[in-house]
Amino acid sequence: MTIEPGPGRRHFPRSWRRGWARPVSERKQFRTLHLREDGSPRWTNRLALETSPYLLQHAHNPVDWRAWGDDAFATARALDRPIFLSIGYATCHWCHVMEEESFEAPTSRGS
Repeated sequence: MTIEPGPGRRHFPRSWRRGWARPVSERKQFRTLHLREDGSPRWTNRLALETSPYLLQHAHNPVDWRAWGDDAFATARALDRPIFLSIGYATCHWCHVMEEESFEAPTSRGS
């Protein structure tokens, strides 16, 4: 299974892709609109290795999501970017609407 970051993102280090291959390939269903012909997700982000069911829902959004923690803050500082914090709730209707319209929406890059 090929592990790719979302559109506009740089490639992940090989060690990360190897670490993600097993957990991603063991899943039978993926909560994303972006699937390959074989049913596997087109993109994967760092949330694929999390254990939280909520975070795993977003593991294949074409977004460079990071779990709350030192890595997220260090990256934001290094890139001089603000942090976009999603505190959505798995059963919240509007959180799912936002995901579909913002995080899963096809881009002009041909996703």
